[in-house]
Amino acid sequence: MRTLMVLFIALALTTFGCQRDNESTPPPVATSAVPDTAHPEPPPTAPEVTDPSALLEFASLAIPQWRALNNEQPTLVLISQDPFLQLIPESRHEAAATLVRNGSAEELRRHAAPDRPDPHLLPSQVLRAALDAGFFSRVIWILPTKESPQTLDVEIFRRQLFDSGLLDEQEVQTLAADPRGFRLTLAGIPLEAVVPGHFPEISGPVALHVDLGFFQALYRNEVKSPVFELMRETLSELPMEDLDLRAATLSMGQGEGRVSVDMRFLGHRLARIFTEPGMLTRPQPRAWHEHGDILYLATFLEMDRVLETAREAAARWTDDAPLQFELYRALRTRRAGSEALEALARTVALDPGYAVEYLNLAALARTRELPDQELRMLEMAAAEDSRNPFLPLRMAEVYLELGKALEAAELLRELADLPWSEVHYPWIPQYIASLMED
Repeated sequence: MRTLMVLFIALALTTFGCQRDNESTPPPVATSAVPDTAHPEPPPTAPEVTDPSALLEFASLAIPQWRALNNEQPTLVLISQDPFLQLIPESRHEAAATLVRNGSAEELRRHAAPDRPDPHLLPSQVLRAALDAGFFSRVIWILPTKESPQTLDVEIFRRQLFDSGLLDEQEVQTLAADPRGFRLTLAGIPLEAVVPGHFPEISGPVALHVDLGFFQALYRNEVKSPVFELMRETLSELPMEDLDLRAATLSMGQGEGRVSVDMRFLGHRLARIFTEPGMLTRPQPRAWHEHGDILYLATFLEMDRVLETAREAAARWTDDAPLQFELYRALRTRRAGSEALEALARTVALDPGYAVEYLNLAALARTRELPDQELRMLEMAAAEDSRNPFLPLRMAEVYLELGKALEAAELLRELADLPWSEVHYPWIPQYIASLMED
C-alpha cells in the first residue's frame, strides 16, 4: 500500500479540540445567561464584527507593522508560548533578511508561511529575523506559566531552548536567572523572559504581539481557568494606559497546527480589546458572556443545553463568527451533519480562517475510510485558499487511491511546476514524480 503524504495535516491542520478537562459534576452554582434587566436585549445584528484582516494567521505577517516602527526602536512585548526564535538556515539568511526589510504584505504571505511552496522564512523564525534587522531595542517575553520566578530552573530552561533549536551554543550561554524569570542577549538586544505578574518597567515606544498559543498553554476548562477571565487577567497585568503603545498585532496559530481552531474566538475578542482597552475594566459584553455559558456547559457535557444555548446565541449575534462556530460544534455533537456544515459555512463566510476546520473533517473522514467525504472537505478548504499546494497534493493522493488517475495527473502536473523550497521541502518534487509514475 502506498505510504501517503500527509504533510498538509502538519502544516494546516489543527488538533480536534483544545486541551479541556471534563468535570464529572458541576459546582453548586452554574453560570447562566445574564438577565435582560442587567443587559438590555441587543438588536438582531450586534456590532461585534471583527475585521478578519486584523487576525494574522502567522506571526510572520506582523513584519510590516514592526518594520514601520524601525526608526523608533520600540520595545516588543511578546505574549506567546512560542518565542519565534528558531534558527534560520545559513542558506536562507540573505533571502530572509531581504524579505523582512523590504517584502510587501503579499510577498510575506507567499514567502513567510509554511503553507506555500517556497518559504524564505517560517513564522517560528520571525522574531529572530526581526532582531537581526534591528527592529527592536528590547524584548519582554511573557511566559505562559503559573509558576513563580523562584521555582524556575535556569539550567532546564537553557537545555529546552537549545534542544528545541531556538538558541545556538553561544546564545544559550548568555541566558541567566533574573528576579522576574530569565534574561539573555540576542543579536546584541536584551531579551527578558518574565513570569506573569512580574512585568518590568518600560519607557519609550512599545509594540505588543499576542499569540493565541499563550492562552492554549494555560487553559484547562471553564471551571479551573475560565477563558475570558484568563484573557482579562493576562492583559490587565500590562499597564496598558501607561504604555506608549504604537502597534498591537495578533497571531492565530491555526495554520501551523499550534493552536486548535476552537480557541480562535480569542483572537476576535482580543482584537476588540486592542481597539477598546477600557473593556478590561468593564463587564464583558453580553455576547461574550453567552459564549462563556456555552463553554461552561460543554465542560460538564451538558450537550443538549449547549445546543439550545448555541442556537439562541447564534441567532442573536448573526455576525459573530465564534458563536456561529459554537453552533457548528454543538450540531456535530448531536450528529446533525448537514446542518452543522451549513453553520460552518456561515462561520467561514464571516472569518475565512475557520476554513481550517474543513481539514479536521478531512482527517476524520480519512480515519473512517471515507475518501469521497475527504475529497469534499479538501475541496471546501481549497475554495478558501486556492494557493495552498498541500491541499491539491493530498487530493491527488486520494484520487489515486480511488483509481482516478486522470484527475490525479491534472493536479500533479500543476504541482510539479511549483518552485518547491530546496531547504524546507526538498523531497516533494521527487515525491510528486513518483506519484505521476503510478
